[in-house]
Amino acid sequence: MPRLAIAFVLLIASVLPVRAENDVVRLASLEWPPYSSESAVLGGRSIDTARRALAHVGLKLEVVYLPWARTVQAGTTGDGFDGYLPEYHSDAIDAEAAGNRCLFSRSIGRSPVGILERRETPVAWSKPADLTPHLFGVVRGYVNEAEFDSMVSDDRIAVIESVDDAINIRMVAAKRIRAAIIDPHVYDYLSRRDPTLTALRQNLQINNRLLTTHDLFVCFRPTRRGAELRSLFNQGLDSLGVGISQAEDAPTADRS
Repeated sequence: MPRLAIAFVLLIASVLPVRAENDVVRLASLEWPPYSSESAVLGGRSIDTARRALAHVGLKLEVVYLPWARTVQAGTTGDGFDGYLPEYHSDAIDAEAAGNRCLFSRSIGRSPVGILERRETPVAWSKPADLTPHLFGVVRGYVNEAEFDSMVSDDRIAVIESVDDAINIRMVAAKRIRAAIIDPHVYDYLSRRDPTLTALRQNLQINNRLLTTHDLFVCFRPTRRGAELRSLFNQGLDSLGVGISQAEDAPTADRS
């Protein structure tokens, strides 16, 4: 074989190691509908976007659903996993900033962060410091909003940690906590599909002010394979164009 042809073959092999090694991308995720759920249509918004992006570059997505803490653990250290999704960006876990956990993809969607409250006792606030008198429910391990989380760490805002959002919804309704931090889309999805939560909707609402809105990302492992997968994944996102539902960008305004 001529040297030029050999060089060309080696070049092609060097830029496509992921496909030659394994065309399946295995990611951990959690039950967090409508973004990710084994029972949601197409696996949820984030999963569907990730699957379509990978398909554009000839890769297949395999998702393993786990509780959140195990999702992070499996995605970052579990055998056979390439990462996890969806994740909010944080410099503390960004391997290209101050962390060592994630190579972040481009955004695959957005997640508003709001306050679930009882209709009879809405929370009046304009900044996180106004929330200090109240007891909030949060999900263990979730990022909420930077200033809010800092005040929780400093014991300036009191919280009760739960394993999932559904428990927090029930605690707000039962008056065990003043309010809960939740994505309004998640609240809307859960409370419309779980009959035990649907019955609580008449007494609950999302506060008319959001804490923040986060972009959502895939966290790939900070390895050579992870870097290659992220590059291919981002190419796939480019091929999708916008690809993200506009409804995902808009906070849920339904207060019924």
